[in-house]
Amino acid sequence: MRISVWFLNIIFFLLCSSNIFAEQTSPLGSALRLNRISQVVPSTTGKQTAFIAYQIQSSANVKKWEYILYLRDSAGRVNLLIRKDKISSLAWSYDEKLIYFLAKGDNNNALWVLDTATHEVSKVLEYKSDILAFKLSPNNKYIAFTAEEQQENTKQDSTLIEKNGEIKNICLYLVEIKRNAAPILLTSNHYSVSQFFVYPGFDWAPNSKAIVFSYQPHPGLAYTFQNKIAVINLENHQLKTISYTENHNSTQPAYSLDGQWIAYQASSTTSEAKNNLIKMGVHSPYPLLLAMTKSNHICISNAKTFETHCLADTFNQDPIMIGWNQSSDHVLVFDPYYKSEGPKIYALNINPAIPPKLIVITEGFIEPLTISLNNAHNFLGFGYETATNAPQAFITNTNLLHMEKISDFKEPSSKPLGQMKSIQWNSFDGKTIEGILITPENYNSKKKYPLLVSVHGGPAAAWSKRYLGGCDEYGEMIDPTTCWNNLLNLGFIIFQPNPRGSDGYGLAFRLANFKDIGNVDYQDIISGVDHLIQSGIVDANHLAIAGWSYGGYLAAWSISQSSRFKAAVDGDGNTDWISYEGTSSQPLFTESYFGNFFWEDDALYLKRSTILYAKNIQTPLLILHGENDTSQVPITQSIELYTALQQQGKNVKMFILPKQGHVPNDINVIEESVAAIDSWLKKAL
Repeated sequence: MRISVWFLNIIFFLLCSSNIFAEQTSPLGSALRLNRISQVVPSTTGKQTAFIAYQIQSSANVKKWEYILYLRDSAGRVNLLIRKDKISSLAWSYDEKLIYFLAKGDNNNALWVLDTATHEVSKVLEYKSDILAFKLSPNNKYIAFTAEEQQENTKQDSTLIEKNGEIKNICLYLVEIKRNAAPILLTSNHYSVSQFFVYPGFDWAPNSKAIVFSYQPHPGLAYTFQNKIAVINLENHQLKTISYTENHNSTQPAYSLDGQWIAYQASSTTSEAKNNLIKMGVHSPYPLLLAMTKSNHICISNAKTFETHCLADTFNQDPIMIGWNQSSDHVLVFDPYYKSEGPKIYALNINPAIPPKLIVITEGFIEPLTISLNNAHNFLGFGYETATNAPQAFITNTNLLHMEKISDFKEPSSKPLGQMKSIQWNSFDGKTIEGILITPENYNSKKKYPLLVSVHGGPAAAWSKRYLGGCDEYGEMIDPTTCWNNLLNLGFIIFQPNPRGSDGYGLAFRLANFKDIGNVDYQDIISGVDHLIQSGIVDANHLAIAGWSYGGYLAAWSISQSSRFKAAVDGDGNTDWISYEGTSSQPLFTESYFGNFFWEDDALYLKRSTILYAKNIQTPLLILHGENDTSQVPITQSIELYTALQQQGKNVKMFILPKQGHVPNDINVIEESVAAIDSWLKKAL
């Protein structure tokens, strides 16, 4: 990628003029000592469980992530097996003798195996590029895996760089489980296999004679809503596409254990989306795209005839595939949000007339990336936390539905951290909105506190109750504006609103900010602040607001509409909706929310762009943005706003987070970002 000298000069100036990376005492406190759960995988019989935890290790004043693989044996003993910089994608052999996983090889991410009897670790396969995901065949003879397409080195005819030319297909390969076996390419360059965090985008037939996979016609996010599902016969290499998926964006395929069905997630059709909107009282054609991309079903196709029907909807209408149950009559799904209560796991009967059954009932947070179903489909493993209990590894029998804690990591903080409670208020139009209020352990209801408004991203995300000694994080990615105990120690109480457009409250609520982002969601947040002030617990003279991604946009947007906040933090936020449309890799994001492309109707794009209200901003603003975020929310978005405010002499500072993408994952950068945020938020105190 070629970058202009002007752009590089700005980056150099911003980095050199800051003191963000000076040595200072860590503000993260107990979060530095926190053991986080990466994956929990029960064995075929459920008598053993392998799980990965990761933690922060310091060496020569440099902090990095360390991953540890544990085995809980049939006697309940937990043994530490190996430590590495990164371990992922645990999978048991069907006979329970081996544990496969991905970790760094000599050059690329490779496939490794651990013998559970001897604890010997050996490398199975290192390919020409990173192995992204893999699955063992049920007969224990083969491994299917995905990796970026490898092309022969050929002399280029031109030094010019084609836009998107560097994006490679993700291909599906097959390899026998024996040393030095050459992988066989299963997919052509017409298919780019889809990648998802619970199911890897493909699955084996129980007889090991076929693989079902989800694919898009070209690689890259621009085609992420054009997924179809195909089955490849491994005996004759014939490939057939499931016809239903030709007109429905379809992902995460999974075979039933009896081999009769293939389940997958499918988006709404145009007619289904229109009917949903009519039920909501919306008759305009513009929200159809949003309704289709924000509403999903679980559908099942007959594995022989491909005849298809869809199952009953979950409350939130946004299920993610986990897999089939043992008897092949239910599909297990995960819905990441249920109001402020957190994620839920459901069983969907193959009879669509039977409503979903909630099978894991919790009052805390199940980390989505940790969920795994065992080979026999009768045990689930996952990481689980509550506001007052740090993450631990849990398993549950999918029939008995009893959660069992199998890890016993020491709580990183010996003192009480605080309290979280759900609150509700009426917004500007009388609509009931929900959120979370976080208060310190010594909270005094008769005292007025400074308030930090914490705005979530998305917009279709939501706050739920997580461990107060940590931050809002997914894997190694941590939002530095959300390290709760640190913020409580500054003296704030914390308000987490779930305004219109948030996930977890059903389809109608998720679509309620269509053609109105930056208005109804902003009004919902402000009405929540007013509610807390009127309740007598918040000091109206000491308000701050912070957010990341779309939350960063709303934080900056809020101070362009009101001067009531005394400090604000915008992390990786959108600034200019028109330039964002032309530089972001997020397909159809803006037009699905704004109703049109900007060249068809630019009025709302302009009306809701913070950059055009820069002259109104009086609140001191701290901007943070990942240096390597060149596509999700390009760094130029933040530079635009910083430049406009700096030229007006406004109180603004910008830090570029070196080598970071959309959300930082380098613990040193995260730690120093939190320190910079702390220093800035003190302006509100």
